[in-house]
Amino acid sequence: MTVATRPPAGRGCATLVIGGFAGLYPAVRAARLSPTEALTAV
Repeated sequence: MTVATRPPAGRGCATLVIGGFAGLYPAVRAARLSPTEALTAV
């Protein structure tokens, strides 16, 4: 029986994409708001 594994580079790329999206999406949303709205939107 063999177990198929993905190469480590694929895992690293997936981590960067997911982490980038998780970090950039809220930052872009907050940048569009005024500072007081951004603080109260939490």
